[in-house]
Amino acid sequence: MLIRPRGPAGLAGAADGGAGAGPDSHALYGRRVRTRSWSARLAVGFAVVAIVSWILFVLHYVRFHYQYDKKRVDEPLVLPVQHVPAATAPRAAVVDAVRQTAHRGPFFDDPTKSPAILVLTYNRPQYLTQTIQRLHELPRRAAFKVYVSQDGDHLETSRFLESITDWATRLQRDRRPLIDERQGGTAYLAQHYKWALDRLFIDYNHSHVVVLEDDLILSPDCLVMFEQTAVLLDQDPSIWCVSSWNDLGRPRYAHDNRTLSRTDYFPGLGWMLSRSLWLELSPRFPLDQWDHWMRLDTVSRGRSCIVPEVSRNRNIGESGTTDGAFFASRVASIKFNEDPVDDFGPVDYLLKRNYDRYVRDVVRRGRIMGDVGEIAAFVGANSRGSAGTKQYLVAPYLLEEYASVTASLDLLDTPRGYYQGVTLLSLGPSRGIVLIDRRVSPFCPDHLRQLPNPSLLALAAERNVDCDATCAGVSMVCDRYHFQFINTCSALESAFPCERGCLGGVVGDDVPNYVSSSAKPDLHGFCLTTEGWPTCTAKHWTTSRLCPCIPR
Repeated sequence: MLIRPRGPAGLAGAADGGAGAGPDSHALYGRRVRTRSWSARLAVGFAVVAIVSWILFVLHYVRFHYQYDKKRVDEPLVLPVQHVPAATAPRAAVVDAVRQTAHRGPFFDDPTKSPAILVLTYNRPQYLTQTIQRLHELPRRAAFKVYVSQDGDHLETSRFLESITDWATRLQRDRRPLIDERQGGTAYLAQHYKWALDRLFIDYNHSHVVVLEDDLILSPDCLVMFEQTAVLLDQDPSIWCVSSWNDLGRPRYAHDNRTLSRTDYFPGLGWMLSRSLWLELSPRFPLDQWDHWMRLDTVSRGRSCIVPEVSRNRNIGESGTTDGAFFASRVASIKFNEDPVDDFGPVDYLLKRNYDRYVRDVVRRGRIMGDVGEIAAFVGANSRGSAGTKQYLVAPYLLEEYASVTASLDLLDTPRGYYQGVTLLSLGPSRGIVLIDRRVSPFCPDHLRQLPNPSLLALAAERNVDCDATCAGVSMVCDRYHFQFINTCSALESAFPCERGCLGGVVGDDVPNYVSSSAKPDLHGFCLTTEGWPTCTAKHWTTSRLCPCIPR
């Protein structure tokens, strides 16, 4: 080891004969030693004995407590988990087992937890009264502090809120636009979300918040589900929310009301988050389209939400900020749980390492689909299977094939409810269908996987120039099948300024792109992604495209 000398003013300088060093100094030191009195020598001796005694005492104390703590951990009789033998289980297994039982009591009875329920409302008292009435009746409601946040001062809504102040706290936001006077209902909703969640997490310091809108009727066991899964938000950093809604929860796929699963597609609609997550999201929460923003890769960062197989809320809001036709055809048809579950059992199977193992095993055991016609036959077949055995049909797909592959399954034309490119559909206790994206899923069998061209170049186009021309300019070709690999905010932000951020769920054949023209002021400066399938030939006079170019 090389040690740099401190210099003449320091210790090294003194040792080399600097200031304070020399024969006279050493002689003086020697004379002082020789002239010490016997009383001084005796005092030094007592000090040495005292120091040695103190060191021996500390060593004995540490040794005793180490043995005591070790005995406490290793002693089988005091372990609260009887199914893990202390004599044979590794120490890590014992710790994990103890941790998994910690939530079996009421999680929110822990004094370090401060859960709340937030109901957001504006001007729909006809829905709000039903939502609040059901909420008041729910088991475990008393474990939560209830807030109802009103956006504006709608008279009838205000009167109703004044009637429930004995058990719910009323918040009121000044309803003013933060974009401009022309902003739509989704913008007001996003701004209300931000304002209200800042109050609960930052001003009132709640640990967990269940967020509801005023048109959601909760199932009798919804709060029980939230409480028994809240532990996952603390234990697994790959889980960022728990939702009462399942996008795949149509009656033909919703059978077991105790089963929970993971999804990477943010579901919203009655969901719970933790304070730590909100402190991360709040500084950059968007002024509009908050739910699409939550689904961006740069926001979700690969994290999952927990959802029930059978949804725990029913949406009654036929009028509101979303599309009425979509509500009638999709939202209203989701199965609603009416049979309460008192105990969802251990939830450690939802931890990432366990759930990944489960998905991998399901794919491995499943029968690979030969052609699309097999799906309809498998769905229509009589349910047969031995006890404890579930048969799976694995249907690999490419994004551009998704609508045709799922035509007989009554799903949306774009994937939802998936986990790492895998969509699990239960047909009952003995059969299930596995949809697996061949491009993005790490669980896809190697012989079916379609990886990107190793020479793929994500190239920024000039405004109003299509991708065919852009790629040709560098002696490459645009490959439509590679859009899926670059249709992300992270890819866009590497190519464009995206000074106002990124928006998802945008419809358009020229997306992904950057809105580079100020002629579109509401979107100027944004980067856009899509859930659709873009083309190489599309272009728009206000946007600059991101193009997937590969060698000719």
